[in-house]
Amino acid sequence: MKENGELTGAYTRLATEKYGGMLMAPWLDRPLSIAGRVVVETENGVQSKLLNIDRDLLLIPNVAIHMNRKANDGYSWNPAVDTLPLLGTKDTKGKLQKLLEEAAGGKILGHDLYLYVREKASVWGIAEEFISSAA
Repeated sequence: MKENGELTGAYTRLATEKYGGMLMAPWLDRPLSIAGRVVVETENGVQSKLLNIDRDLLLIPNVAIHMNRKANDGYSWNPAVDTLPLLGTKDTKGKLQKLLEEAAGGKILGHDLYLYVREKASVWGIAEEFISSAA
């Protein structure tokens, strides 16, 4: 997650950067949240804390097939455009920072925050012989 990463327009999106050689498709249309380390200014001074927003907060929407006829032909995503997670409507500017600071217990001076998929792992199959997880 980039510093000051809220991008506004018709909707508020989050400026992110992909890490390494990740597969893009598994991140689409799934509930996401934010976790990582923050440096916080508190009454007791500057502290480093772990942070996890334990709720569905973001989603990277897939484009509808009528808007992208090549979606089933090996589409190549542009991470800077196609994988920006949706946070809310245009009226949500600044609310993410407030949410993060409330969870951290003080003013955030810096962060190393990441998105993660919130889907739970599951056991499945006729004899429950398979396991799958997004993480």
